Amino acid sequence: MHDYLIVPKAPLMLRDGRNFGAEAGLADTLPFPRPSTLAGAMRTAWAESQPDFSYNEDGKIQLLAHQVQGPLLAEINAGQLQILLPAPADAVCLSPINYKPTPTPTLSVFRLKPEALVHDKEGTDLPHSGLMPVFLQGDNNSKPISNPPAFWYFERMTTWLEDDTSLPQPLDQQGVSALPKAIRTHVAIDSQTQTNKIAHLFQTAGLHFAERRLPKQNSTSWGWAQPHYGLLMRFSADMPDSYRTVGGEARLSQILNRQGTWPQCPDSLANALANCQGFRLILVTPALFEHGYLPGFIDPETLSGQIGGLSVGLKAISMPRWQAGTSWDMQKSWDSKTRIGGRGMRTAQRMVPAGAVFWFEIIQGDSAALKNLWLHPITDRRANDGYGLAIPGVWTP
Repeated sequence: MHDYLIVPKAPLMLRDGRNFGAEAGLADTLPFPRPSTLAGAMRTAWAESQPDFSYNEDGKIQLLAHQVQGPLLAEINAGQLQILLPAPADAVCLSPINYKPTPTPTLSVFRLKPEALVHDKEGTDLPHSGLMPVFLQGDNNSKPISNPPAFWYFERMTTWLEDDTSLPQPLDQQGVSALPKAIRTHVAIDSQTQTNKIAHLFQTAGLHFAERRLPKQNSTSWGWAQPHYGLLMRFSADMPDSYRTVGGEARLSQILNRQGTWPQCPDSLANALANCQGFRLILVTPALFEHGYLPGFIDPETLSGQIGGLSVGLKAISMPRWQAGTSWDMQKSWDSKTRIGGRGMRTAQRMVPAGAVFWFEIIQGDSAALKNLWLHPITDRRANDGYGLAIPGVWTP
């Protein structure tokens, strides 16, 4: 596999499948690119780099056979990359209740863990009787903050994975919030007069990855903030650096070779996993499961299964709201003469979002094998397109 960094040169417009017209007002964007969007961009960039590539049936099969992993968010500062991973769903960011607001309130990250019900009159509405509910560790009456970090720095995530008994962590330098959106206003052009149509103003939103202008009050000199963002990918084929349009409205991005930048499982985490009796799997990219919220290797009746050479039992799940997965099918045939063809939108699917956490108990096997699950796809469908990448973490049942 080869490592590539995609650096958007303009805000990326990533539509979510909802209808858009003159009356809608704003064509919104997804908060982060889906794997299939960048898989298509990487494969097309590779095809364009091959002088003898042909878009016939054999070419389509060859193109789709190339494996893609990612994307991961990367912060770029003075040429150095710092990887960020989606915030895990077993973390809750709280602010203390304070009737006298302070300029810098103490914000902390608290942990969610599965706990069995101990009283006869307790119960849940979970879809399976074998699943345990998850609870906040420790007594805390604070409220979740409205804008927690959506992505965590790699070092902070590693600490979170190595130990499931840690005390609340300070929120400062934990990660970054959702990528900002850039709003652009457009007009519709009349094909006859080549002027704008009356009452046909509309707006589009795009994810902003580039350097942002420094405000005067927070800087000693006027200029641009150095840190900006890119998307780290792995691709099974080698190709030169290039430019490629990504997403809606053909926004330009640069594809750069960055071999050796894909994050590896830290030794400290591998050592911790080798001595654990249970583990967590945290999704880094969205997954498509045949049984909705259940991974395909888990039996829906017994909540047990096999993964990585281990016999495991699913004990608990924490996940955000499901996401609608839509994409465009470019594989079907198309007749350029008659303009009759099969290209079109795929059927919408429910995706388990990135950040979802699954708790497993090890029934049989050597836990040292868990390090092999690092950024390993656990999705039931479209693993070649980058869906379902997961990372393991320690859990003490």
